[in-house]
Amino acid sequence: MTLPLRSLAPLIGFVLLLLAPSLAIAAGALSFQIRFEALLVVSVLCIAACVLGGYSFAELGLGAPRGGRAWLICGALTCLLLAGIVVEAQFLNHSAAEPNWVAFAPSSAARSPS
Repeated sequence: MTLPLRSLAPLIGFVLLLLAPSLAIAAGALSFQIRFEALLVVSVLCIAACVLGGYSFAELGLGAPRGGRAWLICGALTCLLLAGIVVEAQFLNHSAAEPNWVAFAPSSAARSPS
């Protein structure tokens, strides 16, 4: 069963939109320092496209939880995650070597000036 290209167009558009910041950074068209802002813009565009497509915020998982029980569950999960982070940060020994941060830099920043 093949889907017509027209029905795949939104999916292809979202894939290209999500790949755009990574490809722009790799091509040197976008500074590595503003990657977070670029991803925020892409996220807002994706949410806006979904809302314009007829989906509600609740259908996208962005609505507030309904009822007191849902709030309690969300609060309990948040506290559980926080406790896990505190335990890991305070009590677990991380004996890994310091990473080579230069390896994460874009290739243009790793080059030394001549």
